[in-house]
Amino acid sequence: MTTITLKTKGLQNEILERMVSLGLASTKKEAIDFALLKMGFDIGLLKSEEILKFIDKIVAKKRMSPEEVAAEIERVKNESLS
Repeated sequence: MTTITLKTKGLQNEILERMVSLGLASTKKEAIDFALLKMGFDIGLLKSEEILKFIDKIVAKKRMSPEEVAAEIERVKNESLS
């Protein structure tokens, strides 16, 4: 694990705050993790399987039911298509 200190301001900070306030991420750190994964996937650095492994880790931490997991995956799919 690498530790970094990141100062955000302006639009970047607003995006992070919106992601947290909308419940897309629990924290700004998690929002940054999601954004990096999405970018990695979008530009071909990550495969679907790698993203699913990351989601599995998050689900295990949050102790979501299978129904909640399915709903969350569907919600993320729909948001990324719009």
